[in-house]
Amino acid sequence: LFNDLQSYAMVLNNLGNIFRATSRFEKAKSSYENALRINQQIENRREICLVTGNLGLVNYNMGNYRTAIEKYTECLQLAKKQEISDLQLSPLSGLGILYKSQGQLNKAMTNYVKVLELARKSGNQNALARIIPNIASIYVLQGKFSRAQELFNEVVTIYDQYENPELQFVPNQYLS
Repeated sequence: LFNDLQSYAMVLNNLGNIFRATSRFEKAKSSYENALRINQQIENRREICLVTGNLGLVNYNMGNYRTAIEKYTECLQLAKKQEISDLQLSPLSGLGILYKSQGQLNKAMTNYVKVLELARKSGNQNALARIIPNIASIYVLQGKFSRAQELFNEVVTIYDQYENPELQFVPNQYLS
């Protein structure tokens, strides 16, 4: 009755996302692993990359940092091999978050800057609005407050360009 493996793998991945969002990490990991097996079976390279990144994220959530690094790195290598820059953003960002959480600010910054470069190159404003605050937070931790403020101001400018009424509550006084 149900023989569309690609759709089934997507459902398993989405279930994993729900389990992860509700802190049921073991169930999330199992769903992601099953989705990965199916995607490998049908040779869906893009989804293999995405699910591998999700395995990195859930392992980070579980405190399995070594495995998280392995999965993020595997995802990044797959994305580079496929020459799909948007698939590189998530594992690089994940590595940055992981390294920052462990106090390895230089490694975190290296990964964040790679995300920034890819986002600028592709014109991905959404990715820019998400990564710039991560970079600014490292500057805050390093005591480089004026540089952090410049970056936060850049993000406010990005949001202002969207002309979204929900974002219009931000007063421009914060930009100076």
